Amino acid sequence: MNERIMEFARESHLDVYALGKDHAKWKSTLEKFTELIVKRCAEVADKYVRDGDVDIAEIIRRDFEVKK
Repeated sequence: MNERIMEFARESHLDVYALGKDHAKWKSTLEKFTELIVKRCAEVADKYVRDGDVDIAEIIRRDFEVKK
C-alpha cells in the first residue's frame, strides 16, 4: 500500500493493523477507497488545468500511485 495512504490512516487513528485476520481485507478496502477519492480529485483538477506546463491531476495521481 502507498506509504502516503498509510500515513493518513495513522493520522486519522484508523488502526488497520489491530484487526487481526481481517487486516488484509481492511487494508485492501482502505486502498480502494483512497484510490476512488484520488481519481475523483484528479478528474476535477483535469478540468481546471489552464497552464500546459503544470498537470495538477498527474501530480496528484503520482503522489498517491494511482493510475488514470
